[in-house]
Amino acid sequence: MINMFRARWYEVTHTITFWGFLVIVCCFALLATDSTLRNGNVPMGFDFTGLEWQLLLAPLAAGAALLCHVSLLGYDERVGTAKTCLVGPASRTQWVLAGLLCFAIVLGCYTALFHGIVDVVLGLSGYLPSITPEGLGRFLGFVGAMAVVTLAYGCLLSLIMVVCRRTAVGVLALALLLGGAVEKGCAALLELFGAGAWAVMLEPYTLFGQFSALGQGAIPEAGALLLAGLVAVAAAAAAVAVFQRRNLG
Repeated sequence: MINMFRARWYEVTHTITFWGFLVIVCCFALLATDSTLRNGNVPMGFDFTGLEWQLLLAPLAAGAALLCHVSLLGYDERVGTAKTCLVGPASRTQWVLAGLLCFAIVLGCYTALFHGIVDVVLGLSGYLPSITPEGLGRFLGFVGAMAVVTLAYGCLLSLIMVVCRRTAVGVLALALLLGGAVEKGCAALLELFGAGAWAVMLEPYTLFGQFSALGQGAIPEAGALLLAGLVAVAAAAAAVAVFQRRNLG
């Protein structure tokens, strides 16, 4: 498993996709910080965990990491990388899991980079953070929640790419998932059958509902995050099962 991860991580770090999105995250963090400083929205001794960077972080870092994930999976399918690396059923499982681990690390890199740039720029501008235990706990809770929800999306995309094998399909699926097409379609059906109250009640527990909450700086409930974790595990297991039986030719 370690050798498989090293091979896949080497592939990730030697593609222009990874570095391209890394540069985009850097540029957006700099531009957003500069805009806030110009508007005078940062108080002296600010609590950095309460700033609006959380609102930008969820869609930006997650979207960049997910696009990078889909692009790399599509590249593997185009060039047939798996055929040269896989030698048995166990290696197929390792291939899928190593890809998801790489995705998690990419997400962590983009997240850390975004926050690092914001804090450094604000510090150099004379705005020193006031870190409190409560603020730090909320910050870690927010980042952890975003990681769980984004990993669930990543596992679903891995399953879709294993089945469909096309980058265009993966990008379309990503747009539909992040746009809440599945959840909105189900809500419309519930409305049609006179169960609109159920749609409202279940919305905070859907992936789209949680992602939207993160985009507004809120942390989803523990029960909702547990469901997101179960979705991630189920999608990863399904991706492994399909890949085990798939013809690589």
